[in-house]
Amino acid sequence: MKSRSKKSDSSKVEKLLVSFDLGRARTPNELEAVAAEIGRAFVESPELRKIARPPRGLWKRYIEEVLPLIYLTRWLFPGRLDVRCQPNLADSGNYDAVISFPNGDEIMRLFVEFTYAKDGFEDSLRMEVLNDEGHVNMLGEVIHSGTKHTGHQIEVRDRVALRSDVLERHRHLIVERIRAKANRRYGSNHILVVVFDSFTGPRSDGEMVGLTSNLQSVIDLSGLDFRSLYLLGSSGTIFSELSLER
Repeated sequence: MKSRSKKSDSSKVEKLLVSFDLGRARTPNELEAVAAEIGRAFVESPELRKIARPPRGLWKRYIEEVLPLIYLTRWLFPGRLDVRCQPNLADSGNYDAVISFPNGDEIMRLFVEFTYAKDGFEDSLRMEVLNDEGHVNMLGEVIHSGTKHTGHQIEVRDRVALRSDVLERHRHLIVERIRAKANRRYGSNHILVVVFDSFTGPRSDGEMVGLTSNLQSVIDLSGLDFRSLYLLGSSGTIFSELSLER
């Protein structure tokens, strides 16, 4: 096990993201074009990739709110050119983004609440190992000691994980995030989107059917004050709606 140094300064990442004015209202295609430019900047710069791990600040919000917004609009409004989406980076109100679109003679507004089903602390430890060693097992058990001030001692065990165990862990994380939103007041135009890691989590129709069936049997979704509830894979390739029938 190796000692970890203090996190690198992320000011270069922040400066890059600020230059794109991410909080402005755009069409889904415009926002996707911005994301493509940001993606190219990271592909071309190993330094940016390293200092962005683990994600924090505006980069964390970009990953957990802006990218999922792009993927969400792809699923909900495929091919439409009259949709506007705007991340709520100013933190005004109880939502992370707003999607606006014509609905008859009116403009409909959906207020989006994103929540990420993950173990943030464990993920940050994996990213420290990735930065130091250039590779990390995304499913191996994480063992650590120490603190960020005294220096972490981190080991990620390189063992094969059973697929059933991996899926159960993701199911547990998703259940936790949904329950955390229960009995909070949002409104009839608010939607809840639970984002999960689609690289290690559910990634097939069969796995998603099993997950959604289980969730609806173990959670009382009637306590959620949302118009709709969606599950969204972090890569945008997996998407499902859970019924909120009262």
